[in-house]
Amino acid sequence: MKNKHKILSIVTLSIFGAMLCACNFESKTSDNSLFVRKTSGFNSIFYVGEPISYDGIKVVDSNNEEVSDYTFSIEEGTILGYESDKLTIEVSKPGYEKASFNVTVLREGYPYEGTIDIYSINDFHGAFSYSEDDEQTGFSRIATYLLNKKEENPFTVIVSAGDMWQGGIESNKTKGKIVNEAMNIATFDAMTLGNHEFDWGEEVIKENASLAEFPYLGSNLTYSSNDERPSYLKGSTIVNRGEVKIGIIGSLASDLGSDITASISKNFHFNDPNDYIIEESNKLKEEGCDLIFLVAHDSGFYDYGTDRDFKFYNITSGDYVDGIFLGHDHFEKSGSINEVPYLEGGKNGNYISHMSFSFTLDKDKNFSFGNSRSYETILTQGIEFNTPNTLVDNLTTKYKEVIGDVNRVICPFNEYKSKDDLLNIACKAIISYINNHKDLYGIEVTVGVHNTGGVRDSAQRGDFTYSDLIRVFPFSNTLVLFNVTPEEYYEVIDSNYSVIKEAPTFTNGVATIGTINYVAEYYGTNFTDTGILIQDVIEEYLSENY
Repeated sequence: MKNKHKILSIVTLSIFGAMLCACNFESKTSDNSLFVRKTSGFNSIFYVGEPISYDGIKVVDSNNEEVSDYTFSIEEGTILGYESDKLTIEVSKPGYEKASFNVTVLREGYPYEGTIDIYSINDFHGAFSYSEDDEQTGFSRIATYLLNKKEENPFTVIVSAGDMWQGGIESNKTKGKIVNEAMNIATFDAMTLGNHEFDWGEEVIKENASLAEFPYLGSNLTYSSNDERPSYLKGSTIVNRGEVKIGIIGSLASDLGSDITASISKNFHFNDPNDYIIEESNKLKEEGCDLIFLVAHDSGFYDYGTDRDFKFYNITSGDYVDGIFLGHDHFEKSGSINEVPYLEGGKNGNYISHMSFSFTLDKDKNFSFGNSRSYETILTQGIEFNTPNTLVDNLTTKYKEVIGDVNRVICPFNEYKSKDDLLNIACKAIISYINNHKDLYGIEVTVGVHNTGGVRDSAQRGDFTYSDLIRVFPFSNTLVLFNVTPEEYYEVIDSNYSVIKEAPTFTNGVATIGTINYVAEYYGTNFTDTGILIQDVIEEYLSENY
């Protein structure tokens, strides 16, 4: 933290070397290109007199499939000398285009000034593909940007503040796998879980965690049955850059359970995070971390009036973290409290949060902060985000059969549809579907209810496609027949969007309305889940009525 720690002397990549290596991450048209992936297990910093090792390097083709029988321009085990700040390694295989990457070569006994860069994405919500019309950058272009930043500066860390999977058709159909794999390609170093990582249940989280080449974090999440943290989560992690140790703590908002379907959230305790953060910070400092960052799926504020409204005010005043990355409420925000910066980057990859800290190493390898600290949110619509990444793009081919035809037209819209317009359509679709299947459900309803937060976008005039449907209604909620008491009924319609064709009739103190499982589980227990996806219900209604 703010005291000095002894670490190894380090030199950075030259700009020329970064430019050479950056081309390895640009989109290529050739099918016989080689690509070098530096996994978290690869050490890119070596010392004069040490043998070079390629442990953690993956050489893959354009489909991200590992290849064999390739050679490095410098044979593994070669003792390194010092010629420049960087060393460029070429990878070749007969019949393939060469790839290259850089490693950093260190000399001891030299003072050095450098910069530590931390980048964060929050609430990406499966916005996987590039779309000029929707001003959606897509993961491919973001991956190129992040990979190039890591090549420019080996002291770079990439994290996520959660809600990465749910929202786009590619991610929804693969239940987050395609985003998870793209994060591997982009060499993320850690991800804090968000509430929407739970949408498909805990088994999906476990499966994705087993595929991730980075840790999932959640220091304050425990099982309600035994108050133990799930085995697929860590409270914190250490990212080593040479012997610079950067601690990353993950936490989830204490009220996050209310934003998860009750049948899932009841299995967990979302504990107040502050004590857990302090515990993890103390542990990381004992392990010699030079900087510590909190990555929280949390809006960060109770209100936005004063610094005291900051949920982590005591954390910032206690020298526990050097920076805080936020998420969850989809705002683009930045500021500093007690000289600790905080950032949040909106949603859907529209912004990347970036903190930069200069540091100094004296000739005895003692670490101290430099005079420069900065923080910013970076709009991802600039020229630096114009280059796609072949490996990420080709994931859509890998999952083509699972994703299906994203451009299949459901119906035309003759005019723009606002979120309220689409909520109205959803509620009418609920009523229509139940009543059209009276023979199956044995009842007709006059009230349809959908939560406002379940509609995530508007719709433009023109063809409304299956991809648009998932973008607008991303959550895998199911159609429910909800038997409500008068008290439950009025609470439900006061708190959600409703279409009431006729006031319901209460028989023996109960009336039946149509809604989705998220609403029914939140407000009551007496309901029948049809298992029919609300997306399918809405699609049928649109195709028949528009």
